[in-house]
Amino acid sequence: IEAVDLTSRMNTVNDIFEVTTKPMMYDADTGGKIEHFSFTVKSLERLGVSAVVIEDKIGLKKNSLFGNDVNQTQDSIENFKNKISEGKKSQVTDDFMIVARIESLILEAGMDDALLRSKEYISAGADAIMIHSKHEDPSEIFEFCEKYKSMNNDVPLMVVPTSFNSVSEDEWQKKGVSIVCYANHMLRSAYPAMLEVAKSILINKGIVHLKTDSEFLHGYLLGLLKNMPCHINYANHDIYHSMNVPEEVTDVQTFYEKMFLKQNRPITYLQYFWNEKK
Repeated sequence: IEAVDLTSRMNTVNDIFEVTTKPMMYDADTGGKIEHFSFTVKSLERLGVSAVVIEDKIGLKKNSLFGNDVNQTQDSIENFKNKISEGKKSQVTDDFMIVARIESLILEAGMDDALLRSKEYISAGADAIMIHSKHEDPSEIFEFCEKYKSMNNDVPLMVVPTSFNSVSEDEWQKKGVSIVCYANHMLRSAYPAMLEVAKSILINKGIVHLKTDSEFLHGYLLGLLKNMPCHINYANHDIYHSMNVPEEVTDVQTFYEKMFLKQNRPITYLQYFWNEKK
C-alpha cells in the first residue's frame, strides 16, 4: 500500500544519490491521481531520477503477486492513457522516461488485453512497457514477448522475473527484452537468514506470532515457511474482515495496528512454530 508520502521518498532518493551516480528508476505504484502524478514527474526529474514506473491499477496498492486472491482493480485504458500523457507534458527534458506497467496477465484479463494496452499506452507517450506475471512457468511471458515484438515498435520492453526467475538475461535478450528488473531480491534473500536466526533463538515449539500491514511480507514469508520444517497454525491476510478469527488475534492491538486500521489497511497474521521432525 502506498503509505510513505512523496516527501519522505524524495529524501530517500537524495540519500541514494549521495553514494551513487547510477541511473535511478522510481516505482510510483499507480502514480496516484493524474494531477498528483504530474507533480511527481516534475519532482523526480528535478532530483535527477531517470525514469518512473506506474502500473495500470486503481485504489490502494496491493502486491501484484496476490493476483485475484485479493481485491485489485485495473484502471481503464483511457484514464491510464491520460495519466501517461499528462506526465509526459509535465517533464522538462526529453530524457526522462515514463514506464507503463501492465497488470493484465496478473489479473487474468488475457493476452489480447495486455497487447491492446501496450499499443494504447505507447500511443499516449509511454517510453517503455513493463509486463508481469505471477506464474513460475515463463511461457505466458514468452508469448507476450513474441507478440509484442511483432508490433514492430522500438519502445523497450521490461520484465520483472520475480516468479519466473529461471530465465537468463541472454534468453531475455533473444526474446526482445531490453530491461530486466530484479525487484527486492536483496531484501528477499535476507529473509531466510533472518528466519534462521529466529529459529536458533526460539525454544522447541516456541510459537511465533507475526502481525503486519505488509501483504508482501505476509505472502512471501508464508511461501518460505511452506518449504521449511515448521508447522503453520494459522494464516490470514485480512484478520478484521474475515470470519472465525481467534479472539486472541484481534484482542491485542499495537499502536501502529490501530493507526493502520483507521486508514482501512488490511492487517495480516501468521502463527507458526518450528518442527525439526517435519
